[in-house]
Amino acid sequence: MNTDEIILKQLVRQMKILNFWVTFFGVLFVAALAIAGFMLYKMVTYVHQTEQRLENIQTKTSQTLDVQNQLCSSSLSSLLNRSSDYCK
Repeated sequence: MNTDEIILKQLVRQMKILNFWVTFFGVLFVAALAIAGFMLYKMVTYVHQTEQRLENIQTKTSQTLDVQNQLCSSSLSSLLNRSSDYCK
């Protein structure tokens, strides 16, 4: 066995080790990227659903607290119209 064959075997062994580590970290990076993308998707959908719920609560609250509209549309509106200009 001459020195060229020994060097060739060492280089092949080192290339196999290098190939293993590049593959390992490549797969690790792709997995981390996939997990981060999934978490970002879940976060965006959660924020969107929360925004929709808050808008719904705001709409219901503004409708519930619209006292003038409720009073003027009830049977008290004729009484209020006679006594004041509240329901104009």
